[in-house]
Formats: sequence, C-alpha cells, structure tokens
Amino acid sequence: MSDISLKSIIKESATIEEQFPGYPDFVVTLSYPGRQQLNKIRKAASHQKMNRKTHQVEDVLDDEKFLHKYVEAVIKGWKGFKVSYLQELALVDAEGLDSEDEIPFSVDNALVLMQNSPDFDSWITELTTEIENFTQSK
Repeated sequence: MSDISLKSIIKESATIEEQFPGYPDFVVTLSYPGRQQLNKIRKAASHQKMNRKTHQVEDVLDDEKFLHKYVEAVIKGWKGFKVSYLQELALVDAEGLDSEDEIPFSVDNALVLMQNSPDFDSWITELTTEIENFTQSK
C-alpha cells in the first residue's frame, strides 16, 4: 500500500443544497466553512484594541463584520423563497407584495434574513457546523 498524503486529499470546501424545514420550495445552497476559512473570517472581522485594565492589546471581534463575511462564505444561493415564507420567519411589512412572489438571493438579502430570523440563523449555523452534512456518508 502506498503512502497517503492527507494534504493531497483534504478538500477545502463542499457545497450542498438543503430544503428549509417546513417550506417545500425553499432550497438553500450552502458551503462548508472549513477551519482555515473560519479562521480567515474571524481574522478579517477582528481588530486590535488596547485593554485599559490589563494594558495589553487584544483582538476584538466585530460581530456585524463577522456575520457578513460568514454569510458570504456559507450561503451561496437559494431558490423558492416566497414572501409568505418570509412573513413566517421575520416581522415584515409586505403590504403590496404578492405572497407567492419569490425573493431573489443576494448576499444582502441573506444577511438581513440571518439578522432578523432566529430560526433561519440557527438552521444555517447548525447545518454548516456539522461536517456530516457535507460528506458522502450523509
């Protein structure tokens, strides 16, 4: 048997499509954020700040910047997201909109949904932190 180099077979990412529970037409395309990618996101969303008590420089995470970069990295698209679904997931003013109209995917729309729908946020977080969801043995 030949020597196997993990470096040559480890994948940096994988993408899946998952139906949002309870919404048969709403399918989200997700990418697994490996450890290296999460570290890059954290680093890009952090800044250094002097701690006045300890007189040490500390890294401080900017939660909004982190969430934006996280959404960019893990939510790659969606289809079938209707106004009626949004009305069940977040408080919205949908006056004048048809409940069957689809809301197009954009990073900004995904970010707003993550910020305003605890159900969507926890579902995304749960799916993207479990590697089993992205492996062939699923």
